[in-house]
Amino acid sequence: APVKRVDIAIRSFAKLLRSKPEETAKLSLCIVGTGPEEQALISLAEHELSERIRFLGFQAKPLELIARAKALLVTS
Repeated sequence: APVKRVDIAIRSFAKLLRSKPEETAKLSLCIVGTGPEEQALISLAEHELSERIRFLGFQAKPLELIARAKALLVTS
């Protein structure tokens, strides 16, 4: 069973984009890390809004990404 529930983050992000398209036109969701759920999450993202959801995989220096982010969601 999924532990971090990144699927909920993807679905919530897609719902936000659909409900407020003008306000969210410049937003994207970057998912950092890898794991056993990765392929299922990529498939879900492709179904939802693949052009706005990016999978970055393992990042040796995630703090650099965090510093550039406008918002941060930690699922664990």
